[in-house]
Amino acid sequence: MLGPYLPLLLEDREFSATELSLLIGLMGSTKILAPSFWGWVSDKSGRRLTWIRFGIVGATAAIVPFCFDIGFYFSLLSLLLFNFFLDAALPLFEVNTLLRLGSHTKFYGKIRGLGTVGYIVAVLVLPVMIQFFGVSVLPWLLVIALLALFALSQLVEEAKGDPLQPMELERKKFSQFFKFRTTYIFIAVALLLHMSYAPANVFFTLYSQELGFTPTQISLFWAIGPFLEIPVFFKLANLLLRFGYLKLIAMSLILLVFRWLMMPVVGDSFIGMFAVMGLHALTFAPFHGAMVFWARDYFGSECAGQAQGLYAGLAFGLGMPVGATIAGFLWNHADHQTIFYFAAAMAGAGLSLIAVHGFLEQKCQAMQEQPHA
Repeated sequence: MLGPYLPLLLEDREFSATELSLLIGLMGSTKILAPSFWGWVSDKSGRRLTWIRFGIVGATAAIVPFCFDIGFYFSLLSLLLFNFFLDAALPLFEVNTLLRLGSHTKFYGKIRGLGTVGYIVAVLVLPVMIQFFGVSVLPWLLVIALLALFALSQLVEEAKGDPLQPMELERKKFSQFFKFRTTYIFIAVALLLHMSYAPANVFFTLYSQELGFTPTQISLFWAIGPFLEIPVFFKLANLLLRFGYLKLIAMSLILLVFRWLMMPVVGDSFIGMFAVMGLHALTFAPFHGAMVFWARDYFGSECAGQAQGLYAGLAFGLGMPVGATIAGFLWNHADHQTIFYFAAAMAGAGLSLIAVHGFLEQKCQAMQEQPHA
């Protein structure tokens, strides 16, 4: 709900472009630390669903004031608290799902793909609601969705047979991973990918309006990528088995560079924009799936919550605000198409890191396999 339509609500409340980019960017800053905090709490307690439900209740209470036009600073506070509490939900639910599946991880993609259906429904239904009730209905619908989410969370079971035991936690500490290069490659790639996505997340709706597209057409642009993403998630296990983490991430980043470079080229062509936005399915879905499983296998189940929190925190918490802030500056001081060139550059930087990391890994492996004299 917030991704495509929050900019419209803020614009309707007469916030400037700078205030708009700051609100959207800074509201994600809680993800720098909050997911890791919730991950640490859940790893220690082993009660992930309790913290998920607590987070949903806190997020609901925090967003209620935002249903009213409360000005820039109170809006920022409301959105920050909302994000802080909601940050408990996604990474912990990822962990609980993976632990519940056990060895049946091939079903993860199907579960994650079905979650995308909710996004599509929101993107397609919201324009109709906004047309009848105005864009001010957005936060009220968000409150309703959160209450429904809390009710549904009562039906989900806590993962049984959780391998997180005190002795294991003492033997394998999360801090030890920061001695290795792979950890920093993981962090940097997650950061750059979401810096790359930030300009479109903040300004695509406004950019499309400038080109003359209608709200209905814009909603179709937002929906086509996630719609095509569903079969990709369904095939995620096969993709990971065939290509592995690094190759799948690299292919996603190559397509992402192409996608952003094509955005200014297609201009006001509906078919062209529709096709470019459809590439979301081949960029985000494989990347996200590869990063989730990379985190699980590299950091291990003992640090599962903190690992997913690190990914969510650095990606959404730092990558999004930094990318959004830079995009806001470019939007105000350069041609509006420049934001997509910036996005392409960030994706290209991530691709370069993966290429260097893959080369070094192969070199290390080759040296280990050499017979000793």
